[in-house]
Amino acid sequence: MRYYRPFRIPEPDIEEAVALFHANLNDGTLTKGDQVRLFAEELSAYTGYEYVVPFAQGTHAIFALARWFRQRGYRKVRVPAFTWTSTYMPFRWCGFDVAFVDIDRETWLADFQDRKPDIDELFVPVDTFGSVYRLDERVQWVDSAQSLGSMWPDKSVTRIVSFSGSKLVTAGEGGAIFTQDAQIAKFARDTGAWFSRMPEASAIVGRAYLRSFREILDRKERISREYRKAFPGLQWQKIPQSTNHYVMAALCDTKRIKVLNPEWEYRDYYQGIVSEENERIPFSESGHHLPNTNYVSRSILAFPSFPDMDIGRIREMRT
Repeated sequence: MRYYRPFRIPEPDIEEAVALFHANLNDGTLTKGDQVRLFAEELSAYTGYEYVVPFAQGTHAIFALARWFRQRGYRKVRVPAFTWTSTYMPFRWCGFDVAFVDIDRETWLADFQDRKPDIDELFVPVDTFGSVYRLDERVQWVDSAQSLGSMWPDKSVTRIVSFSGSKLVTAGEGGAIFTQDAQIAKFARDTGAWFSRMPEASAIVGRAYLRSFREILDRKERISREYRKAFPGLQWQKIPQSTNHYVMAALCDTKRIKVLNPEWEYRDYYQGIVSEENERIPFSESGHHLPNTNYVSRSILAFPSFPDMDIGRIREMRT
């Protein structure tokens, strides 16, 4: 059983996408055409965010935000260690000091405790595996790379979303800034224009997936219910607010499950911190006292949960 396979969009949408590709190639409108604009407008209508600014990569969207906050006097950023390196490395590239916080042992979301940010410090939570972080006044933007389709109760904060190949709405690659702030949107557009413009081809793919998004979300929810029903003894991620069921992961005896199900493909997540030298350091050796992060990273296993998977196969798994 493969870990992931993109959702197969309906044939009429494939045919429409092919026709748009052909038109783009025929008239040479590979960038700065209508498709990126339409994709942004559709995402804005779907989410309720006034401004959506697409980029060629989600990491580039974070880099644009890092530059924005750098120009406004911010010099420090505090993030959960249990995340992709793209959450914090763009800030390092922009000269920020990066500090890590632990996660909650059950939700795997950032635990900032009762800390108060310094005047030049950003607190950046992550919607881990599509589960939405519960916000407070300390947070100005959220790494929502994985949570498009989840319910975002607070839409006043700026968010970034990824459209990479494994996301529920994929453009093959890409990402976007979602914001209600016209100044951030203008800065992001100006940055993207010279740094990371989304190609029209990516927007064509993204629009096709967005049209199937409701079905994708429904399928992911059914898969999540089946896993939790079939294996109640595993420590599944606790969802405190909302999720799109992007990743189905549990804390368990990972070696045992892999041995019992050798034909299944699994994923381990977030095994360490990347240093300034671009080397991955295990949490236990990083000098940070992060007990929950250490525990979860050693015990987590992500299970196949692609939208088209045969749900009946879940009952065949041995734990």
